[in-house]
Amino acid sequence: DSGRDDDGEGGSEEDDSEDRSKAEEGRSESDEEIEIEHSPDQEVETVVEPPEHSGGSPRSLSSVDCPPSSSLGQPTALKHYRPRPPLACPASHLYLAPRDQAGMKRRRVLGFEGGARGNLVWQPATGLFVYSSGCVVIAEDLSNGEQRHFVGHVEEVSTLAAQHDSQVLASASPAFGSTPCEIRIWRTDTGKCSKVLTFHSHAVTCMDYSRDDRFLLSLGTFQENALAVWSSVDYSLLTATNLSLAAHELRWDPSTAYEFTTVGAGGSVIFWLLEEEPGGRGCKLKTHEPEVPAELLQEHPKESLEFTSLCYGPDSTLFVGSNTGLLTLWDTRENRCVMYWKTGSSEIGVVFCSGGKLLTGNTAGSLQLWSVDTTVSPPAVTMETAMEIDGGVFSAAFDAKAELGLVGTSADTVWYINWPERSRVKLVSGHADQNLCRCPAW
Repeated sequence: DSGRDDDGEGGSEEDDSEDRSKAEEGRSESDEEIEIEHSPDQEVETVVEPPEHSGGSPRSLSSVDCPPSSSLGQPTALKHYRPRPPLACPASHLYLAPRDQAGMKRRRVLGFEGGARGNLVWQPATGLFVYSSGCVVIAEDLSNGEQRHFVGHVEEVSTLAAQHDSQVLASASPAFGSTPCEIRIWRTDTGKCSKVLTFHSHAVTCMDYSRDDRFLLSLGTFQENALAVWSSVDYSLLTATNLSLAAHELRWDPSTAYEFTTVGAGGSVIFWLLEEEPGGRGCKLKTHEPEVPAELLQEHPKESLEFTSLCYGPDSTLFVGSNTGLLTLWDTRENRCVMYWKTGSSEIGVVFCSGGKLLTGNTAGSLQLWSVDTTVSPPAVTMETAMEIDGGVFSAAFDAKAELGLVGTSADTVWYINWPERSRVKLVSGHADQNLCRCPAW
């Protein structure tokens, strides 16, 4: 597809309060917005229980001894999402074509948002391929390059998540000025936004749907460290809590519908259990944070160790990458680290495990393919091959055999990877180093 090598991008905008208000007024009337009041001073027990619902909006919950977000400091891990500074100037005039004249219509969006995290979704079973460029979400047909555009975000999209049946997509964008941080829920068949959720105060760095698609998790950036659990039935907030340290990624356990894991700063690996109250009265969260092996901390002090990526493997295993190139293997039955090894010196941005294969992608643009055997003790891990691409890896999706996949980079590019043939093809080109006119989405 020659059009894929052309340079272009859906840009982000910088507007004053008046322009933001106009943009908000221009939303579709079908969008339903859920506003949730924060209660940052409220303290609860370690087991987080949802507030009683009596027709009003649920509240944000804070965990015990959680310091103010200003004292937590910005994490050093590159995996943590940070909004790019807006480069576009607000429009000084607005032109609407008369009824008898043709106006401008978006035909194609060129480019990939390399500053986002986890903003590429590919589900081979259904053919769904979705990524973001600026504030536009793009669904593309890989067979012919045709695009459909999901438009509604005012700021750049920070991350994406799709249900396993490919029917529903969630996208998030950060707060800026008078525009709140948003999570938009889309129908992939129509491209229509069905819900707009406004809970997080700054930005969302990661989202994930549960195995049965009943729950959606959203993880806020370091300014708030908020973790929220949403019901995918009506997208009401079930429960929420604030983590004591910044978390960089979360994933549901594919073998159960109620367990997930978060990883982040301070060498934190937290195993979570979601429990539903009898009669559907709400949910509560239970946590367990295992100790990092002492010998590992001797080489990598806990103050500087940040776990940046994770993926569940076979036989109740969990692979967790770090900002130092360290890859750890955890037993999720006993919640303990069983082994670790160095993959290099660069931060690991992506970990993927399936079909006896393990894939790692780091911030230096290196992809590594490993063979994994978890049936022996200790597990056997051997690197098979490696491949270099043009930017840091923060988004990736592969098939069930980990042979074919798509990888998004910090260089604003998307690559098609074929491991059996040891080949790579650039599907989407970036233009971060070129002087082009940036226009907001219309």
